Amino acid sequence: NNSKPGRGRMHDGDKKGQIDVNKLASMDQVVGKVFVLSQDQLGCRFLQRQLEEGAESSADVIFAEVIDHIVQLMTDPFGNYLCQKLLDYCNNDQRAAIVHRVAPHLVSISLNIHGTRAAQKLVERLAPDLQPTEEEIHAVVQSLAG
Repeated sequence: NNSKPGRGRMHDGDKKGQIDVNKLASMDQVVGKVFVLSQDQLGCRFLQRQLEEGAESSADVIFAEVIDHIVQLMTDPFGNYLCQKLLDYCNNDQRAAIVHRVAPHLVSISLNIHGTRAAQKLVERLAPDLQPTEEEIHAVVQSLAG
């Protein structure tokens, strides 16, 4: 049954009532609905594919719609995968914004069964060859130091 939450049909509160993830073909169809979709297995996979297919505008839309929920999504059973993928495709300014939002919660995210991989990805994306700022590194180190 495909009507269960988490398996391709999401209630997003609009008049239509549901987003049929199986019929999604482009980012244009999901503007304003990225946060809801990121918590659905098929919706999350769709969003990850949009990042992988390389449109910078997809990364910008996804970032803009999830940044206010990034801490919640990092511990979500499906959203954590989108967070990991977003960290691979976001620009340096977007990564800095994610670090700023996440750093105060990094220990609790790390201890969560879903969040631990997202936290690991965040730390990996602060490697010297990716040119993190001193502020990003300091925020993460301070958070982990307690």
